[in-house]
Amino acid sequence: MALTGPWCCGTSAVALHLRAGRVLELTALGGAARTSRFRPGPDGTWTGLDGYCAGEPLRVVHRADSTVDHLDQAGFVHTRTPYDPAAEVPGGVDAQGWQAG
Repeated sequence: MALTGPWCCGTSAVALHLRAGRVLELTALGGAARTSRFRPGPDGTWTGLDGYCAGEPLRVVHRADSTVDHLDQAGFVHTRTPYDPAAEVPGGVDAQGWQAG
């Protein structure tokens, strides 16, 4: 599945796993990110089953060529690299890259 594997929400690294029943599970790759499971819906989105994301939508956003651009988790953008400048990140991405403040 093209959606599984590592993702970033800002600078937090997570992994998306496919579980039984086409359920997606979002887990931390180090640090203190929350774990959440999502069940598939008939419209191609997933709905959070538990934890912080309970009831929230997870939507795959595609580019014009139909490849996956990013995941939208109720407004939180997950990209393949931290703050991917090629992805549609709300508010944009600083041209100088991520800088600890």
